[in-house]
Amino acid sequence: MHNQRSEQLGFTLIEVMVALLVVGIALPALMFQLGAQLDATDRFRQQTIASWVAKNQMSHLQLDAAAGIMSTAAFREGETELAGRRWSWQLSVEETPVPGLLRHRLDVAAMERPADTLASLTSYLSAAQAIGPSALGGDVDGQD
Repeated sequence: MHNQRSEQLGFTLIEVMVALLVVGIALPALMFQLGAQLDATDRFRQQTIASWVAKNQMSHLQLDAAAGIMSTAAFREGETELAGRRWSWQLSVEETPVPGLLRHRLDVAAMERPADTLASLTSYLSAAQAIGPSALGGDVDGQD
C-alpha cells in the first residue's frame, strides 16, 4: 500500500504560475513609477538651474540700472551657459500704473526647448533707481 501524506512539499504548478502573474503585473507598474520619478527629478533640477540663470541676468540688469545704463528696449533676449548647458532668456519690460516704475519679467528656457519656460523672475525698477535692498527683491516662479 501507498503511504499517503497529508502534508504537501513545495508549491504546485498553479501556485507558481499565479505568483509569476502577480509579479508580471506589478513589475511594469513599478518600473513606470520609477521612470516618472526620474523625469520629475530631472525637471526639478532644470527648473532650479533656470532660476539661477534668471537671478544672474536680473542682477546684471539691476547693476546696469545702478550705473545708469538702463535699457529702454521693451524686449531683449540672449543666451548664457550655466552648469554645462546652454540657456535662452527673454526679458520683457512693461510700464506700471506708478509713473517711472517698470516691471521687468525674465523668462528662462533650455536651448533644446526654447518654448518651454522653466523659470520666470519679475522685478520692479525705475530708470533712475540706484541699487539698494528694495531693488534686489523679486519673485521666482518655476513653470511646469
